[in-house]
Amino acid sequence: MLLREQVTSVDTVTFLHKLKQLDFGPLAHILMCYGWSYVQISHAIARYTLFLLLMHLYPNANLVPTWEIDQVWHHHILDTSKYMADCHTLFGRYMHHFPHAGERDERDHQQLLLSFDQTQHLFEHHFGMALADNVPFNGGESVEIALSQGATGCHLKQPGPTRRPRINVDLQWPIDSLMSSFSG
Repeated sequence: MLLREQVTSVDTVTFLHKLKQLDFGPLAHILMCYGWSYVQISHAIARYTLFLLLMHLYPNANLVPTWEIDQVWHHHILDTSKYMADCHTLFGRYMHHFPHAGERDERDHQQLLLSFDQTQHLFEHHFGMALADNVPFNGGESVEIALSQGATGCHLKQPGPTRRPRINVDLQWPIDSLMSSFSG
């Protein structure tokens, strides 16, 4: 996968290096506790990293994630100290999430649909792939159905600020292939 439009700014290369250094293992662990498979987790976190890159490239755009990316984002936010540190590393500030977009009135709903269409276009334009695709969850169910049927989280017996359970996630394909598009 390459950025279709060569974005060659030093700032973007620096962002990709920072993104590559983030530890998504604790986030992967939480998702696995909710019943996501390793393949689904790797796929979802990879798409989340691409969404983060779009947030960097378009800081003033109203980007709208898919349900899958949004679930990863929600679980990232729930580890508040890590999310704040990761935001500071990547963006230099906290990245807010507004969960009520499209719910206020019909005009707001139409704006959400328009923003989602724009996000899909940008994802396809930059990464050459669809923003959303159907990734089956545990034997063909969607992630949404499985979570609505009572999947539960797991907890550490002795939680602490620096002791987070983790699962190694290989994110070389989205980040390394983007970085290779900058080498000449």
